[in-house]
Amino acid sequence: MLNRLVMAAILVAFPAAAFAGPYEDGLAAIERNDYETAYRLWLPLAVEGDPWAQHDLGVMYERGDGVAQNLADAVYWYRKAAEQGFAAAQFSLGWIYAHADGVAGDDTKAVHWYREAAQQGLADAQFNLGLMYASGDGIAEDNVAAVFWYRQAAEQDHAGAQYSLGWMYAEGEGVSRDDAVAVQWYQRAAEQGVAAAQFSLGWMYANGKGIAEDDAAAVRWYARAAEQGHADAQYRLGTMYQKGEGVYRNVMAALKWYRKAAGQDLPDAQYTLGLLYDKGRVVAGNDSEAAHWYRKAAAHELTVAQHRLGLKYAKGEGVFRDKTKARMWQLIATKGGNEQASASLAELSKHMSSKEISRSEAQAKRCLESNYQDCG
Repeated sequence: MLNRLVMAAILVAFPAAAFAGPYEDGLAAIERNDYETAYRLWLPLAVEGDPWAQHDLGVMYERGDGVAQNLADAVYWYRKAAEQGFAAAQFSLGWIYAHADGVAGDDTKAVHWYREAAQQGLADAQFNLGLMYASGDGIAEDNVAAVFWYRQAAEQDHAGAQYSLGWMYAEGEGVSRDDAVAVQWYQRAAEQGVAAAQFSLGWMYANGKGIAEDDAAAVRWYARAAEQGHADAQYRLGTMYQKGEGVYRNVMAALKWYRKAAGQDLPDAQYTLGLLYDKGRVVAGNDSEAAHWYRKAAAHELTVAQHRLGLKYAKGEGVFRDKTKARMWQLIATKGGNEQASASLAELSKHMSSKEISRSEAQAKRCLESNYQDCG
């Protein structure tokens, strides 16, 4: 929520004298984390119709600061202020309708209140209204309208909107595709620390899209996103270190970043780790580690990992030799369109009894129906 940021902006925009009295005393109490005093001071003002106090009571009820958390009461006070044209309350009301579960959730109402605040120039509301248009939540999907509202917020230096606008230009959604313009918006968002923008900017540098190809710049931006925990950036940074592109080749650094991405369940990173450990490719061979990471990636329907895991079971490398499981994984990979798995499946079947084949097919069925939770 933007509530504290809004209040900070309010205090800068208006002299302290404008808030002299109970409201200002309430703000001072909030700074001391004395929510009970703030509530006691603001309630009479809110009842009398003061939108600032009404909004801040809404914040207290939404967060449970000094009062029992109660979204219904938060909505009540936000609405009181919103109906007086108070932009921050309109945004907060929209936020609750967009994100609350049950009776409080209503995307159509969220769009209404976001629009009210957006038309007053509130960047957070403009961005969120753009998101609603892009997703089609609460209103008909309209990428042109999404671009319009993203731009309104982006020009106010809203980092999320800058990234989203860059993405729209990169994908040609709601606007003519223009990689150079996408790079400009990614750059602005990346410099504000948006990890997704940093990753996207790195990708544009690595692939020469909208800007001259520059592997060193790609590494820099991947690294900034990776340090923030962006899994795709961690994986891409790993590949740059492994190949020595834009940075000195460093297998241990590559392994570090692959592990971080794999730990976030990124299947490509899990599969790559499997390859690295398989028969000592690049790092010391470790068949059990290879099988472990192949299994992780296989559960994400990565057919190359399923195929290689099947090979491990067929040969007993890193796992107990098991023709039934070997055939099960080759069958699953074949169903996913992997031609190498299809050849392995045919070869395995030549050396198995009809009973073993039936058992492997039953295991494959259970595995798929359980969403890879029951694969034997």
